[in-house]
Amino acid sequence: MLTLILFQNQVRFSGKYDLFCQKIKAMFDKLGAAKEMAESVKVKLETITVMGEAGSGKVKVSANGNRKIQGVQISDDLLNPENKEELEDLLTVAINRALATAENVSESEMRAMMSTMMPGLGNLFGK
Repeated sequence: MLTLILFQNQVRFSGKYDLFCQKIKAMFDKLGAAKEMAESVKVKLETITVMGEAGSGKVKVSANGNRKIQGVQISDDLLNPENKEELEDLLTVAINRALATAENVSESEMRAMMSTMMPGLGNLFGK
């Protein structure tokens, strides 16, 4: 028999399902903690800067760990109409490299958070 008791505006369980209910509550508590940790990881990723380069450094793109482009640097010799197509190609490569690096940093931080929260799950969430 399961009995619900309202005591000081909180629901309490009584009966043979008490242990089950306690485990459900603990699971929800862990989910809340995981949400808080994920938010702190997101804040940390804002402070991490990664670079993507192309054309032997003629084009450099910086992004943060949340995969937001922060800046673009272009060598002066690419800033003429004859180099327009080359510049477009190099920008594409540099942006993709910066975003790929940011993705790797983000995944690494999330894996670290998950291993802290749920150490018994091993490599379930990635490498």
